[in-house]
Amino acid sequence: MIVVLYGLIVSVLGAFGAILLKKGAVKWSFRRPFNLFLAAGGILYVFATIFFVAGLKIAPLSFLFPFTALLYVFASLLGIFLLKEKWSSLKIIGLVCIVVGVLFVSLGKI
Repeated sequence: MIVVLYGLIVSVLGAFGAILLKKGAVKWSFRRPFNLFLAAGGILYVFATIFFVAGLKIAPLSFLFPFTALLYVFASLLGIFLLKEKWSSLKIIGLVCIVVGVLFVSLGKI
């Protein structure tokens, strides 16, 4: 079950990385290509990759990789709550489908 934790950590770190990249992109320009939000988002992606590789050491790719799909779920929810992005019932249904798909693909292998 530690692999499930690794998968969730990868997804959460990646989602927060995406939020920081979005915040950095708003301030980005060719004249000022660097800002702290972009750097922090990139660092979180690096840490997510480290956890992913650590998880691959103890679990098959076919088990761990579907958890990366949860990144879409976490990033969408963070976008809604932290960035005040719009949501719809169709988006929520799509996110639920992703979660159900991850459960079918990954947890069915336990």
